[in-house]
Amino acid sequence: MSQILCLDFGTSSLRAALLDYTEKQKVLPIGLSVRSALDDASIRSDILLSSDGNKIYLAEEAMKSRGSQKYLLYDASPKLWLKNPEYLSKSIISGSEVTREMLLTALVAYALSACINAAKLSYAEFNALDIRMSHPIWEESVASEVNTSHEKILRTAIKLAPEIKNGVISTEIFTYKYLELINTKQNKISKQIEVLEPIAAALTLLPNQDNIPRIAIVVDIGAGTTDIGIFQIIYPDESSNKKRSLIPIGKAISLFTAGNAVDRILLDHIISETSIKIQDDKLQDVEIRIRQIKERLFSDGVIRELDVNLKLKDFLTNPKLKNIYARIRTAIQNCLSDPENYKTLEPFYRNRSIKQLDIVMGGGGGSLSFITFPLKSEQFNLGKNILSVNILEPNTELRIPLFSASLERLAVALGGSNYEYENLKTKHTEPIYVMRGSM
Repeated sequence: MSQILCLDFGTSSLRAALLDYTEKQKVLPIGLSVRSALDDASIRSDILLSSDGNKIYLAEEAMKSRGSQKYLLYDASPKLWLKNPEYLSKSIISGSEVTREMLLTALVAYALSACINAAKLSYAEFNALDIRMSHPIWEESVASEVNTSHEKILRTAIKLAPEIKNGVISTEIFTYKYLELINTKQNKISKQIEVLEPIAAALTLLPNQDNIPRIAIVVDIGAGTTDIGIFQIIYPDESSNKKRSLIPIGKAISLFTAGNAVDRILLDHIISETSIKIQDDKLQDVEIRIRQIKERLFSDGVIRELDVNLKLKDFLTNPKLKNIYARIRTAIQNCLSDPENYKTLEPFYRNRSIKQLDIVMGGGGGSLSFITFPLKSEQFNLGKNILSVNILEPNTELRIPLFSASLERLAVALGGSNYEYENLKTKHTEPIYVMRGSM
């Protein structure tokens, strides 16, 4: 197989990276191919089902249609449907064959169709690709069922991608083709490996440091999940011919609290502070814009919405934000305290004279001050040993075009497309050795 396509199905957007064994990696400008409102490399994750149930609107089309028509269903973060797998195969409404799993399949197929257009692939070239889709670490109680659905969604979407020409599709036609495919025994795709989000992010985000053994935590904060992985790292200096080693320790963690939770807290904060009676259309407008309102608040330090003047310093005192930080802090400590992790980490810490814990913040929320500021002054326990915190800037040396998207937002997709990922053992019993400078 000469090419690998890695699709990152994020909570708020989808993005993709293509690895060609001769041309190396490139980020696909899938947003440009569907006129994305986000950037050239991303399309939205939104899904809308029309009020009569006859049309499915995807990505940018769903976002536009939400403000211009009534609908049976709209969701800006449909990936989170996977948290409740028991509902995926149930009809959206009585008398309809449309399920949440079908709608997720339509969205993934649309993203893959955008990949075909962006990379100018023939259908034969597309069918020859080794296609993977990243996913978080689901809670143990639902992981098996969710991962089965995840694979089914991708498998079916690959077959449907050439059929989807734009972001508005007929429910009747899509349902017919979907049901025909899932009832076909030949519905198989080429070999796949898991692409676990925290590990993929680590391969891309961890910066090089010569001759410094480290215990590092990657905290990748997206819109719907905060993905956390812990690693032992050894980098040789530039004159050495030895390989560097990146050793994942134990199980990675995905917390289902991230940017969307901050959006919701901000919306509730504004509603609770306003003195005016909010009409439904006005409230809906603020709900639609809440992500942009949040970004403006964190960049400008002040906003005015629904007659509320809100300063960032006041918003940061919200106890719900402190709860998000507390969950992340607890998850990091749990990684260090896990008995199996400790058994590996403690000798490494002792023999290598490590004095601190390196934390790499990535993702769209990696610079949120209510998380990064208190982390800088934290101390974590490794048994009886105390580790101070060193916050590291993510690695930004990447010799590929980013098409206006930040490296952090593309960490998952790019990590899944690295040559080094081929050797990654998700059981974490062996170190992963990669040649210096090859990422």
